[in-house]
Amino acid sequence: MNLPPLTQRFVLHFGEMGSRWGINRTVGQIYALLYVSAKPLNADEVGEALSFSRSNVSMGLKELQSWTAWCV
Repeated sequence: MNLPPLTQRFVLHFGEMGSRWGINRTVGQIYALLYVSAKPLNADEVGEALSFSRSNVSMGLKELQSWTAWCV
């Protein structure tokens, strides 16, 4: 999956900003990608879009899921 240049820049920038906010850069990039995606993405699509390993995507998604516990 090739991301449009603007989306790539947004995802990279959000990951950088996330690391300054105390969020893992990978988690920030996954969050940004899911936020701007026009459709739901599965783990394989996230990994392909961001060139992340399956294990990095899995750990990142688990981290994002843990956020819902304190958001509810």
